[in-house]
Amino acid sequence: MRLMAELFRAAIGRLRGGEMVAFGADAPEFREWLQQRSLPGALVQFLLENSLSRHVSFNGVGGIWTPADIIEWNEQEEALYPAGLIAVGSATNGDPIVIHFIEGSGLAGFASHDLLCDEESQNFYLPAARSIGEMLHGMTTVEDFPRDYWDAKDNPILFDAEVIKPPLPPCLGRLVEPIIDLFKGRFHGRLSEHSEIEERLRIANQSTIKVWGDEESNWIPFASVADAWVNDMQTVVFDFWREYDRIGIPLAHDVLRLAPDRLQYFEIAGRLYVRMWWKRDRAEALPTQSAKTGPDPV
Repeated sequence: MRLMAELFRAAIGRLRGGEMVAFGADAPEFREWLQQRSLPGALVQFLLENSLSRHVSFNGVGGIWTPADIIEWNEQEEALYPAGLIAVGSATNGDPIVIHFIEGSGLAGFASHDLLCDEESQNFYLPAARSIGEMLHGMTTVEDFPRDYWDAKDNPILFDAEVIKPPLPPCLGRLVEPIIDLFKGRFHGRLSEHSEIEERLRIANQSTIKVWGDEESNWIPFASVADAWVNDMQTVVFDFWREYDRIGIPLAHDVLRLAPDRLQYFEIAGRLYVRMWWKRDRAEALPTQSAKTGPDPV
């Protein structure tokens, strides 16, 4: 089970506000309670070794709980355990921060406190990171990391600290002025990394994408072509919320003015993607912003 204790403890250090916090508080009642829940052994060990001597908060609101709070809140929110969830803290809006323990996944995310009150709701949980350590790491260090259930719903990307890498060399979509002006300016699009596309496919329960714009429409197994298919010095992929009435014809018209050698469209879970590809000699001749040396924020 993936839990990332070192990242968890480092994040707690950022939250404690200068006050001392001890890990592994001696709480026999907590050990007994965990064992009664038949949780995975690795999760029980993690919760015991990293239990907090006092509550730590996000600037005075929400935060990570002590063993007594964990017991109280999980007993109160009866829907969590049958869903394979254990709450260990709360977001600033009160949404429980939870670990998913069924089949040893260890995914961490948010449960909506509003939807937990709805007895008919089955969709009160959303994952936000591959482990509780990575979730707290993201919440304390990563700009625009989801802060609650609704943020996670708007940004359905699982945070994975192990794939954080130095910035990639700039691609055409970050260097060529007409591309930047067209997509990020006029149509408010953004460069779409292949990891984001893969995650949207996972959420949509798909493994292939249907592409329009070749000689005929066809399905592509995305995982097998992702690394060579998205954002390099010959290729640019931007994505938008699907609003054909607003951007369809104007977008197609302006994209064609960029004269790509190949133009493709595809859609996943409500977002429209536009992929352009130029032959290498033509790509190298496109006018670039020479002062740019790294990726733009998106």
